[in-house]
Amino acid sequence: MLRFFSRAALTTSLAVAALLMAGSASAQTARTARQKPVKAAQVTPRATAPAPEAAAGTFQLVRLSEKVTVTITTDALSEIERRRKDTEEVSWPISNYARVRILPRSVINARGFQPLAPVANAY
Repeated sequence: MLRFFSRAALTTSLAVAALLMAGSASAQTARTARQKPVKAAQVTPRATAPAPEAAAGTFQLVRLSEKVTVTITTDALSEIERRRKDTEEVSWPISNYARVRILPRSVINARGFQPLAPVANAY
């Protein structure tokens, strides 16, 4: 008789547990349905100012070989301006056959500033 009672108690406990779980799940679903939907945070891209570009005459392409044609992109113009120093002249090697001579800001802002030729040959 004890075995029968244990099985009945076990069956009843499982049934009660199943009902409680089902009730809590449906209560949770009902609560979720009543809540207002939350919008996902929208990320707007920031408008970034374009990087300043080096002005013509403030830098010079120096060719180290006569067999090379050198071109400068707008990205390189921004990089030239980024590398420019206040008082020191900078030499930026852009390949094995060419470099860029970058004048300092103090020379560019000086009163008698003479723009550089776009290309110079060093061979």
